[in-house]
Amino acid sequence: MMRIRYIFLLLFIHSVFSLGAQITRVNSQTSLNNAIANIGAGDTILIESGNSPYSDLAVILKGNGTSDLPIVIMAETAGNVLLTGNSQVKLGGNYIYFEGFSFGGNEVPDNLIDEGVIEFRSGTSSSDWCNNCKIKNIKFDAFNQSVAHETEVLKWVRVYGQDNEIANCTFINKKGVGNCITVERNDAIENRTLIHHNYFANRVPIISGSSVLNDQDAIRIGYSGTSLTDASCRIYDNFFYNWDGEAEIISNKSNKNKYYNNTFRKCVGTLTLRHGTNCEVYGNFFFGENISKSGGVRVIDSDHKIYNNYFQDLNTGGSKVVGAINLFKGDADFVIDGILSSYAICEDNLVANNTIVNCDKGIWIGPNDSGREYEPRNLEIANNIMIDCDEAALIGAAPSGTNIINGNIKKGGNWWSGFSTAENLETNNNLSSSDGLFERIIQNSEAIGYAVTLTDFTISKDILDGNRDTDPDAGAEEFNSNGTFLPYTINDVGVKVGVINSATTGCRDTNSTLKTSFKIYPNPASDQIILEDPGKEIKKVTIYDTEGKLLKIYDLNNEFEDYKVDLTGLNSGIYILGLKGKLNFSKSLVFIKK
Repeated sequence: MMRIRYIFLLLFIHSVFSLGAQITRVNSQTSLNNAIANIGAGDTILIESGNSPYSDLAVILKGNGTSDLPIVIMAETAGNVLLTGNSQVKLGGNYIYFEGFSFGGNEVPDNLIDEGVIEFRSGTSSSDWCNNCKIKNIKFDAFNQSVAHETEVLKWVRVYGQDNEIANCTFINKKGVGNCITVERNDAIENRTLIHHNYFANRVPIISGSSVLNDQDAIRIGYSGTSLTDASCRIYDNFFYNWDGEAEIISNKSNKNKYYNNTFRKCVGTLTLRHGTNCEVYGNFFFGENISKSGGVRVIDSDHKIYNNYFQDLNTGGSKVVGAINLFKGDADFVIDGILSSYAICEDNLVANNTIVNCDKGIWIGPNDSGREYEPRNLEIANNIMIDCDEAALIGAAPSGTNIINGNIKKGGNWWSGFSTAENLETNNNLSSSDGLFERIIQNSEAIGYAVTLTDFTISKDILDGNRDTDPDAGAEEFNSNGTFLPYTINDVGVKVGVINSATTGCRDTNSTLKTSFKIYPNPASDQIILEDPGKEIKKVTIYDTEGKLLKIYDLNNEFEDYKVDLTGLNSGIYILGLKGKLNFSKSLVFIKK
């Protein structure tokens, strides 16, 4: 039976590659167009470094790869192929990967006004959208419209379709109206976009008169017209640094999105749940470094969960749309007239197990903003820690409805007077101490074991991705949880986040539906490939050519050392790496030998 299964695998691989999978090297618009015209599943187009930079290069492709045999367009050498001028990428179809390119240079992309530089669609109809497509290791650096057009919209990445991914990209020095990443959501489909391990930095805002113009977010998910529908996107493990665009760094305008494990440093604005319901914001770090109008999370609409976040040194600078956690008021345009572009009531939201340190506004309920009279209601605010905040918690308007406010701890600052302090704790004792990165819970802290049971929700992990015990602590961190996730710093750029031109991407996502158990890198490779096997399950590795001929065998117990596979003696081309492991497991992966 094992031999029959093995022969079937070889016949399957042979039949796929007999369809014409190939590597095509291109160095001009003409040769690129010819390669695209003949593209098929498993094919790779390598754009050569020698002719870089490429001005006004148009990469317009509609094709269909598969999960095992994607269509790949990649730079010959990651980071060394520069696209400039009015260069544009439009991808439509299925399983298309675009990797390793840089966008910048001294030529302005003014012809792309009101468009995207990279678009997950090849045309204007829904049949042209991309599904299961990915961009990775892409760098945007000051790829901006001219000063004459800076108030017009130029977006760097526009996402259409479903199950697409943006990973290990760098977005820096953006100036001019237009978001870095926009999930457009023209139709009410469930996008399930993954945006992770990216680096956003050094945004410069465009101001008209005394007002900062809209549409200068780092990321926007949807728009008001489809804000009542599910997008189910996940934005995680991104690093935002020195970002000053508008009031919304991230703008959520759809339902059921998750924002987690992101780090914000020296950023103006907030992660804003502007429209939509049933979103989760957890495991994020916000370090304002006391710059004016630095904020954390602004909450509008209903059924959101804000938990396990850390906020430090945030300064509202007189703005009513920031603060560590800002629970915003609704207005009559939405509540009475149903105008989706207006403000829904902040209601039925959970704010739990957050840590707020040295912020002038902690948990701010219903700032007195002109024209908005519907105060937040039916809130559960529990197990939060406020340390040395000028106005520590629960300031502003009294929430209406039925509210649960318990298990919170304050050291320094002022309580808001509109709730019972009997179920909350005020202390003069130290709850934490800094380890150089952030304030950590200390032994004998009154936060240990202080958390109360939440209504219809259990928080099993802490901000560090460690396990909470059966008698959980207040605040974002569980004492001695042994979690390993830490906030990002500049030293992580190019190592864990942003463009990474080395073998590993540094990605970490235990929940990703696109994650595979086994990975190989680099791909293409020169002298060796490295096998990533988290479970240490693989026992034998084989290499076949596209005709099914066995070329090499490695036994993990003997020749296979340090998970490195020697490619000595192989000619340039496409090969199949066969993996065999426990319980008769077998899997094949395709790699390219340069």
